[in-house]
Amino acid sequence: MIKISHPTGILKGRFKLPSSKSISNRLLIIQAVSDLDFKINNLSTAEDTEILFRLIQSTDSELHCGDGGTTMRFILALLCLRGSDCLLTGNQRLLERPVKPLVDALNSLGATIDYVNQPGFPPLRIHPSSLHSGIISIDSSLSSQFISALMMIAPMLNDGLVIHLKGKIVSQSYIKMTAGLMKQYGINVIAEADRIIVPAGNYVSKNITVEPDWSAASYWLQAAVFSTECDFVLEGLSTKSLQGDAIAAEIIKDFGVSCENTQKGLRIIKLQHKVPEAFFYNFTNTPDLIPAFAILCAALGIESHLTGTETLKGKES
Repeated sequence: MIKISHPTGILKGRFKLPSSKSISNRLLIIQAVSDLDFKINNLSTAEDTEILFRLIQSTDSELHCGDGGTTMRFILALLCLRGSDCLLTGNQRLLERPVKPLVDALNSLGATIDYVNQPGFPPLRIHPSSLHSGIISIDSSLSSQFISALMMIAPMLNDGLVIHLKGKIVSQSYIKMTAGLMKQYGINVIAEADRIIVPAGNYVSKNITVEPDWSAASYWLQAAVFSTECDFVLEGLSTKSLQGDAIAAEIIKDFGVSCENTQKGLRIIKLQHKVPEAFFYNFTNTPDLIPAFAILCAALGIESHLTGTETLKGKES
């Protein structure tokens, strides 16, 4: 057992978070799809992002995605758009993560993708092909990454793409993030309850700075609850964010912690020692927040009911 303690329990100062991996990965794909040389400041240094960056540049016949599900799914759509001829694989954990809904959708749009081993899972053999526009349906109950991957390549198809979402929509905040970034780059995505319309068009060039990561921020909010006193700033972070995980600022209020936007970043203040009798929350749209709040409730010894956890079994960790 490892025990971690703080000599005073007081948290003060200014802290810098890692940049958002989710935003970084989407920007890399938008840049690759558009073939525009805009500048991405504060790009994530996470391994998934670094691997994705290398794969986008690579001309190798075998591409290894490591453990990254986002990396695998985003690069698959890009490779099919490019008409590449290669093998796409990854570490053992990645080979256990499903990819069938995306493969089926891409094949219906003209791609030729074969499973090397187990149907529905990587490794994948991608053959040269040419994608066309269409109206497709996709199972949205497994991962929003399938949908985001299709959305980002859709403007390059002659007449765009219409995506009908079947079943329960999970991690919807990430679909909204993709749509929000695409709109910033000139594509007027229409995201309805169960349908996404992406018109054909050209992305525009625009330099951008990646936001700090709200998933990482959730652990600082957790630390604020455990502190005896806290007043600190997470530099550059704001509740006015593309990231759905920014809802953590609202959730943490129930635990006596306040989050305030300032010019320097998000100010975190512990207002009172407050512990709810029980904690109920549906994390369907923001599953990456579950670890922090599950641990928070367990450490506080309070009853918790965390729903919307279905996608966790398919995550890297």
